[in-house]
Amino acid sequence: MLLVDTDLPAGEHTNMQPYAGRGWCRMEFNASGLVKDDSALISLKGQTGKEKDLDEVRRNGKAAREPAAPPAAFASTLEADVASGSTKFTNSGDVKVVATIYGKAFAAEMKAAVVLSYMSLGWDDAQMLALCEALRAAHEGGGLKELKTFNLQGNKMGDGAMTTLAALLKEGAMPKLETLHLWGNKISHVGVAALASALRGGALPSCTFINLENNQISEAGVAALASALLAGVLPSCQRFVLGGNPGSDASVDKALASPERKTALARRWPSAGKKLLGTVGAVTRLARTSSGPAAPARTSSSVPRLTSKGSLTESGSQGSRQG
Repeated sequence: MLLVDTDLPAGEHTNMQPYAGRGWCRMEFNASGLVKDDSALISLKGQTGKEKDLDEVRRNGKAAREPAAPPAAFASTLEADVASGSTKFTNSGDVKVVATIYGKAFAAEMKAAVVLSYMSLGWDDAQMLALCEALRAAHEGGGLKELKTFNLQGNKMGDGAMTTLAALLKEGAMPKLETLHLWGNKISHVGVAALASALRGGALPSCTFINLENNQISEAGVAALASALLAGVLPSCQRFVLGGNPGSDASVDKALASPERKTALARRWPSAGKKLLGTVGAVTRLARTSSGPAAPARTSSSVPRLTSKGSLTESGSQGSRQG
């Protein structure tokens, strides 16, 4: 989708309010970024005019992307900005209408989402914390239950956001998640310890692959993950990538393939039976190839793309929001 978010053309116009300060445009901007794939929301404001191909257009067009906002926060901020005059509606009665539409879109999209990809958007820890608040609102509203792929790789996520995300996972969010991509962030042993604690609490029972490559994880963080694996967490896990961190991934590889883990899995997840434990026999081979520079999911080409469904035409823009 193309966002027309440039400055208004010079000269007098019927509506001199900037696009970002128009109520309906603002809602459509926020709604368009809820679940759309990382390279499918293109900002005109981010373009230089020197792009030579579509890949450059997509890459530069990521500049305006913002984390999703919880419906309650969106509504309260909208009301405050209308009161201050920074956001305007032609019809003042549209404020509640717009907030309601956003809330319904948020709930519907988060309930239906199978893939959420926010990769390589340059979001820092504060922006990731904002995203986590939106994910919490989605979870509390019955969403994220169908999510299978969650991609946050290539951002600047730190321990604050990782700890918050881990707490949400510990509460049972994303029960069907199969792949978690956290490659290329700024997560240290502190964030990983929080994740290990969440896993011990039963988080991510369906997850088969976690990528934490190229972060800032020390031996202490790797040890926390290895200990959790030996205790029988992540019953479906077949691969855990930790290459490119200060700490060696050897202990995690060893834990994944160990008889001790197999025993712990049988004790902790008895109802899963042979189907659950059958993955352990294949882990040794997978673990030996899990580290190093050739890990999967580094580029957008390895990430599943969202399929389009429905549309939301955006005021002040060309194209429509899909997904």
